[in-house]
Amino acid sequence: LYERAGVPYASLEIYRDIVGTRGDAAELDTVLFEAGRIALSVNQPEEAGEYLERLVQQFPGSSLIDEAKLMRGDAYVMEGELAAARGLFEAITEAQPGTRLGADAFARLGRMAFDAAKYDEAIALLEHRLETATTIEGNEQIYLLLAQAYRVTGRPDEARRVLNELIEFFPETGETPHAFVLLSKALDDLGMRKEAARLAEQAANRYPENPDVLGNYAEFLSLTGKEKEAAEALVAADEAGAGSAAVLLAAGRHFKAAGDLPQARASYERLVAMFGSSPQAFEGGIELAKVLYEQGQIRKALRQLEDLASVSEGTPRRLPVLIAL
Repeated sequence: LYERAGVPYASLEIYRDIVGTRGDAAELDTVLFEAGRIALSVNQPEEAGEYLERLVQQFPGSSLIDEAKLMRGDAYVMEGELAAARGLFEAITEAQPGTRLGADAFARLGRMAFDAAKYDEAIALLEHRLETATTIEGNEQIYLLLAQAYRVTGRPDEARRVLNELIEFFPETGETPHAFVLLSKALDDLGMRKEAARLAEQAANRYPENPDVLGNYAEFLSLTGKEKEAAEALVAADEAGAGSAAVLLAAGRHFKAAGDLPQARASYERLVAMFGSSPQAFEGGIELAKVLYEQGQIRKALRQLEDLASVSEGTPRRLPVLIAL
């Protein structure tokens, strides 16, 4: 219940209590698995690793064992133990070649190479998976990561090809909205901006609750000079749960460029209220003062800037505040 209510730390505390005081409880393997999963979600990889290691050692016959090994590898990655993670993922790919679990492990190996800027290695791994897989189960993530690697290495046409395959083979999965986002970017890379913008709009209509899709649509609206529409798409992305200071800052700027000062002010005020300690909120605070000034609320604008000048004293951030003052 705590987890469903969005309070994972309270949930983890209860799992700790069960593991620590009820070591002989029924279904302890499930408790260890869930404790490990939640510990990972709150960036506690060492604790997660302890739970998952205990599950692997104490319950070798558990139905959760393979998934636990995969999460154990994730914990290794978060701890920086990349060699251990790689060894574990490789073992899973060898033991589970035709399963979703095997695809998950391949995807993690590809992601590790991608994150280390070893793009050719990532491409080779992911292409090998697609060439040798006996089932398409779980391959949507392989296609998506492969497309990202193709784009980074200047091969947008190949990215376009694999993204079209992903959408054809997996018309409705959790990765499909991201495929539309990447495909629109690949089309833009190929000089097909009108087609890219049209696809971004289609995706926004198809997935109106997906913040990444809405943010991508806003980007193309901006590129085609539709400032207010871009701002409205960004507000929709925020309402859909984007949880990003950058989204609100961009929304405020687009509204201001469109001449809609009340909406610009509302976006900046939400940015400052929701992400007060972020660099974007500091920039937004300065821009909010300028909007207040343009609205004729000069005293309020001055107070806003004086507060920012006070908190930024002795730092390079103070210069743009003084200029605004």
